Amino acid sequence: RFAGRIEVGRRGLFYREYRDLPLEHLNRARMDEGDSGDGKTYRLVLEFDDAVLAEIDPVERDALERRRTQHARDAGVVDIPFTAYYSGVTNAEEIGDDINAWLKEPHVGRFSALNPSPQPA
Repeated sequence: RFAGRIEVGRRGLFYREYRDLPLEHLNRARMDEGDSGDGKTYRLVLEFDDAVLAEIDPVERDALERRRTQHARDAGVVDIPFTAYYSGVTNAEEIGDDINAWLKEPHVGRFSALNPSPQPA
């Protein structure tokens, strides 16, 4: 947070990939809902404004644009999944709320240890 950047990473069996994105373009975290056929599934997504596209690899940028078109998302909004998969776990909304609280008040809440309050000199 002090650097004004957020690192979003993902990994597979044979790779690790990290993106370092400007925190100023992160609007909020929210729960995304899907349907597996057996019921509802959920995942956490980070919602950025369009300006973040300039910071992303062109191949991934195209994939994000296609996904936005498929899901009829608003122009000006880019969703970057926090996890690559959906699951039946429903705490994505709670985690999103915690992240949003941290974005507003970095010294309060579950993630406050990441940004301790400044100590008086």
